[in-house]
Amino acid sequence: MGNEYYNPEEEAKYLGLKISFIKLKKLNSFILEKIIYLRENMNKAEKRCSLTYEVVKYAWNKYNHFEQAGWHSKNVENIIKQQTARKLISPVEFDKLYQNKVSFDEMEEELEVTKEYLLHYLNYCKTINLIENKKLTYSLTR
Repeated sequence: MGNEYYNPEEEAKYLGLKISFIKLKKLNSFILEKIIYLRENMNKAEKRCSLTYEVVKYAWNKYNHFEQAGWHSKNVENIIKQQTARKLISPVEFDKLYQNKVSFDEMEEELEVTKEYLLHYLNYCKTINLIENKKLTYSLTR
């Protein structure tokens, strides 16, 4: 279901990025000179999430002129992970699953994402709700 919403391989190709699978022990992925390296023994959801993360990070660095940046602040890293989660998770599909009170494990499987990115998506939704509520409260008090 999740692949119908977003295919990170297509975006990587569009951006001129190549994908290579290698043996890594602890690290899931990294990017070096327009090649995204992914740990070869990950499951489908892990590969999809890691690839999307590297694509989003590459785009962030390029847009912000940090093309050689290796590390980001914690705040920027959270933004990148939330943007990754937004690409991976269809709001419509998420809402259907949420309304049906599906468990987190079932959501992960259905959306083809890891728990980490499901949580980042929920944090993004919480942030948006806080912003919207603050705007509403502000407009009511004016």
